[in-house]
Parts: sequence; structure tokens; C-alpha cells
Amino acid sequence: MGAHMAQWGFKTAGWAASVLSLLYGGLTAGYLIGRLLIGERWSLIELANSLMPLPLLPMFVGGPLLLGLRRWKWSLIYLPALIFFTAQYSPLLLPNPAAPITAPRLRVLTYNLGSVVADAGHTAAVIRSADAHIVALQELLSPVAERLVADLADLYPYHALHPSDYYARGVGLLSKYPITDDVYLNQIALGGQQARIALAADTTITVLNVHPVAPAARLLGIDSARRSQEIAYALEIAAQVTDPLLLVGDFNITDQTEDYGRIAARYADAFRASGTGFGASFPNFTRFLYSIRFLPPIIRIDYVFYDAHWQAVDAYPLADHGGSDHYPMLAELAFTGEPHPEIVQRGS
Repeated sequence: MGAHMAQWGFKTAGWAASVLSLLYGGLTAGYLIGRLLIGERWSLIELANSLMPLPLLPMFVGGPLLLGLRRWKWSLIYLPALIFFTAQYSPLLLPNPAAPITAPRLRVLTYNLGSVVADAGHTAAVIRSADAHIVALQELLSPVAERLVADLADLYPYHALHPSDYYARGVGLLSKYPITDDVYLNQIALGGQQARIALAADTTITVLNVHPVAPAARLLGIDSARRSQEIAYALEIAAQVTDPLLLVGDFNITDQTEDYGRIAARYADAFRASGTGFGASFPNFTRFLYSIRFLPPIIRIDYVFYDAHWQAVDAYPLADHGGSDHYPMLAELAFTGEPHPEIVQRGS
């Protein structure tokens, strides 16, 4: 009787896994076909793109489960998802080309503070520990800005801050180098800025720190029209820059969205070029529910993009979120355009 029940349970588990896999395989195939033929004109495709690689992760459970249950043919359902995953993410597991050893280095941190006020001292400690040369901040509230200026004055004597008393609307830059010009970009709803920073007497770079709005939820899918407009606006400004350029911030995109593709067509992504793994920076689940503090972030929406004057050396999200719903993203770049020995000596 016991052996019969065990056999029945094994068959039931096998059929249940097969049915769920068939459903998942159908959805995956529909997504891949829709992505190829329709793109983000169908908001469900855009929603899936905006959650990548999360929708692909079930295959790492379902595939081995079917193999363990000896459902060999059924496991082929996961093949399209596996091929897509391999094509999109396997480069992040491969060795990255080394930057020229002689090129000066610049460390850049982008950090969405999550409009946190409760513990600005913790925020300052996270920034100090990263020891970046340039720090781009989003969702910067006025009380936090005051605390950061006070706590980090020794490390960052230069700053261009546009804090806000309204949720998610402030931006700012902290720098070890002089900020020679700064313009607030009020066409971006959550804030943006264009600043010039003098790395040396004859070397000035431009930093665009932007925070395009997140997509709006719809009944079936999302609407990212406003985000796309703001990213297009940032790209228009970037195209007019003649300095070496850094385009950084919380873009509210994953690297599978069409908006990301528009940026990546012109500028390189530091994490894509030099990082390892998924580089997920959002969300910090403890911000919403402390009891799930062991759940890691699931998507990457914080970026350091750069033009042809730079080469990525390394990039990764910091382990300490500082109370924000984002994890800061740190990138180390080599300045390959016109090397100057004095660049990045400060604080290096």
C-alpha cells in the first residue's frame, strides 16, 4: 500500500510539474514571439522586459524538477527561455577586458536615497565607505542634503545639490573635484542636472544625473510613455555635450527594455561592460517588510553610462543600502581619451 501511494504521488507530482511547465513554456514562447514581432507596443511585453531577468528564473527550478521526475521531453519546454537567458546574460559571466593600466581611474557612485530622512547619518556612512570621486544622488530631501554636506565636507568639498521637500524629486552631486557649472533640468519630473567637473587644469567632464519617472501601472501591463520622453530629452542634451560624458542615475529601466536599447546604442553601460552577475539594485525589500530581509533585490535600474572617452574597469552594487529601497551602484572607469597624470590623484 505504501509503495503504491508513493508511486501515485510520484506520478501526480510529475503531471502537476508538467502542466505548470507547459503553462510557463507557453507564456515564455508567447513573450519571445511578441517581443520579436510587436515589441513594447504591447504593454505586457513591456512589463516582462521591465522585470527581467525575474520572469526567466522559474526555469532553474522547473527544468531540474522535470529531469528529476524523469519527464525528459517535457523539460524541453524550457529550452526557449534557456536560449534567451544564455544570449542575454551569459556575457556577464565571461571575463571582462582589462582597462589600460596607465589610464587614470575615476570612481563614480549613483545612489537613489529613497527619500529617506530617518537616518541620514547611515546614508553618509555608506557614501563615505564607497570613497567614490563623484557621487550622483537621486530622491534627495532637504534635511538629508544638509546632513550630507556637514558629514562629508572633508571628503567632498564640492557639491551641486538640488534637494526637495517633496517625495522623490531632489537630485545632487558630491565631488572631490571642482564643479564649474551646474544646471537643473526641470523637464524631468523627478529631477535631473547637467554639471561640468574639472578633473584637471585642462580636463573637464560633463555629468548628467537624471531620474526618469517609473512606468505607470495599467490593468494589463504598464505605460512608460513619460519615462521614454524624459530619456529622449536626456539623450538630446547628451548629444550636444563636447566634454567626456557620464550619464548616470536611476533610470527606472532594466537592460531588456527598449528605452535601455536607445541609451546603449550611444553609450556604454559600466556594469554590462565590467560587472559580474545580474547587478540587481532594486528593491531593498526590508524597506517594505523587514521580515523578508533575506530576499535579495531582483532588477537593475541604476546605471553609470559613459561615452568613448572611458573604459569600464569594474562595477557592482554596494551591499549596504543605507535604508533606501535602492542599493547604490559603484563604477570604476578608466579615462582613456586624453590621459593626464593628475586626474584621479585626489582621494585615490
